[in-house]
This record gives sequence, C-alpha cells and structure tokens, in this order.
Amino acid sequence: MGNYPQWARNNYMEQWFAKKYIKRKIDNKMGSYGETDLRNKTIKINKKLIKKNPSKVRPVNKGAKKYPDLLDTIYHEELHIKHPKMTEKDVRKKTTKAVRTLTKKQKARLYGKYKKS
Repeated sequence: MGNYPQWARNNYMEQWFAKKYIKRKIDNKMGSYGETDLRNKTIKINKKLIKKNPSKVRPVNKGAKKYPDLLDTIYHEELHIKHPKMTEKDVRKKTTKAVRTLTKKQKARLYGKYKKS
C-alpha cells in the first residue's frame, strides 16, 4: 500500500470495501424509498414507490428530470454506507447539496449501480 498515512489507508480501504462488497438491490415491496442495512452491507431501493409518489419538496435536478427523488434516494443511501456515524439530518443536508453538483457522468454511474439488480 505504500507509505501513505494511516488515515489515507483507512479511507482508501473503506472506499474499496464499499465498492466491492455492498449488495445493491431493487425491492419494490418495502414501504420506504430506501433502506441501508449496515450489518448485512445491503442497500435497497424501492423504485416503484419513488416513481408512484414523488416528493415535491426537492427541486428537479438536471439529468434527473423525470424522477429526481430516485437520484436523491440512491445518493442518500450510499452516504449512509460511506459514513455510518453521520446523523440522518446531516445525510439529508449533504445529499441535497451534493446532488445539485453531480455531473451527468456521476449521475449515470449512480443509476447504473441499480439497473443490474
């Protein structure tokens, strides 16, 4: 791993682990938009509910014109895995800010993680 400081090695390993070992599933039978299970390292998204009952609170994002809540939910749940100790309030704030700044390529990558499921 080279002569990286301890924090860099830990951050690198966390990101590598999140990419390799997180199970991402579409579960249209659950009652919420999304769910993160840290114990089983699983993220579930309910696409059907998101499309059926879109929230009108969040602004429409460029590149997510039809279902902006889907992108918000995916990013929100990915943040829970990346930062398990972050509070729900902080995750929501960070999601709202971050989704506005994502490029089309980053959005496509997030959507792509859930198309194969």
